[in-house]
Amino acid sequence: MGGGFSGTFTTYGVTVAVNGAALPAGSVAVYSGQSLVVAFDPWSLVIAVIIHIVMSALSCDEQEGKLAMKEGAGLCHAVGTYCSSCIRVLGSCVSCITHTTRKCCFNSMLARIVNEQGRAQVGKSWGSAQNPDCSGFTVAQLQSLDFAAMDLSEFYASLVPTIPNLASLQGQSASRVPTCYYDQGRCQ
Repeated sequence: MGGGFSGTFTTYGVTVAVNGAALPAGSVAVYSGQSLVVAFDPWSLVIAVIIHIVMSALSCDEQEGKLAMKEGAGLCHAVGTYCSSCIRVLGSCVSCITHTTRKCCFNSMLARIVNEQGRAQVGKSWGSAQNPDCSGFTVAQLQSLDFAAMDLSEFYASLVPTIPNLASLQGQSASRVPTCYYDQGRCQ
C-alpha cells in the first residue's frame, strides 16, 4: 500500500480508499488506518439494491428464455390470451393486472405446420387460452390428413437458402472501388 498507488474501489455503498484518495460525498468512515480508509454510504447501497430488484423483476427466467428461442425458430402456435391476475371488487374483476398468452410449441417447424393445418381438416380444436390442447393426432386422425392440401411453403423456405441479389452486390462493390483503391486504400 505504501508503493505510491492511490485510488478507490466502491461497490454497494462500501468504498475502500488507498493512500489518501478522496471518498464519495456523504460516506461515513468505518475504518481508518495509516494508508487505508473503509467508508460506507447508505444511499448508494439503497440505490444499488433498488436497481438490482428492478433488473431482477424485468429479466426473464430460464423458461421464458427457452420459449423466446422456440418462438424465434417458428416452433410455437399461440392458442389465446386471458387475464390471469386481476383486481377484484366484490368478487368481480375490475382491472386486469396480468395477461397471459398460452402457446403450443413443437419439436420442429414441420410439426407445427402439420398441427395447424391438420387440426382444421379433422375438426380438432386448440382448446381455450386457459386450458390449451397441445396433444397430437391419433393414428386414425393422422391417416385421414390430406397432406397435398397443406401449404408447406414456410417449411420449404426454411430448407432452401436464399441466394443474395447479385446485381445489388455488384452495385455496392462498384461504388466502393474508387474509395478503396484510389483513396489510399481506405474502404468506406
